[in-house]
Amino acid sequence: MHRPPPTVTVGVAPFDLAVDQVTDTVYVANTGQLGGAGPIVGDTVSVIDGATCNDTQHLGCGKALATITVGPFPFGVAIDQASNTIYVADNNGGTGPASLSVIKGATCDATNISGCGKTPPALPGVGRAPNGIAFDPSNGTVYTANAWDATVSVIAVGSPTAARNPPRFAVGSEPTALAVDPANHTVYVANSADGTVSVLPG
Repeated sequence: MHRPPPTVTVGVAPFDLAVDQVTDTVYVANTGQLGGAGPIVGDTVSVIDGATCNDTQHLGCGKALATITVGPFPFGVAIDQASNTIYVADNNGGTGPASLSVIKGATCDATNISGCGKTPPALPGVGRAPNGIAFDPSNGTVYTANAWDATVSVIAVGSPTAARNPPRFAVGSEPTALAVDPANHTVYVANSADGTVSVLPG
């Protein structure tokens, strides 16, 4: 009989995570939830040290984690490993303007948490309720699947001017996830409400 795997206590209602293989850091998006009639608890990203909490090493799994406060309802995480930058899709519950939080991994990763206590900058202009996110390293672009307005935002994060007002592509109904093939510059979008996958140029 296999032993139960170790667990790591993170924030409230973790929804997505991503691994930076260069720094061996795991970033977990905690969406938060309503505590009865109380306030929303969450809107954070937990930082796990993958070097001390993995399949063979468990010493770091029980340690208190560094957390970063991001925008409302973070639903997705994508990483640019070359620049050590973490992008978080702030869903905002689908009720208001969404955003893209930008975390500098150099000061908030497994070995350096000096910048984790600072709220990262956020880029506006993301569509309503971004449920999925992906990064294309070949062109420095972040894509978000925006469920409530049936679009994909194309955010040129390497260009501050372009990132302020990103264009959007119309896709199928309620897009919830996407993936990028950098080799042929193609984005695949899963549209949950109509059973289709949209194929977009990257």
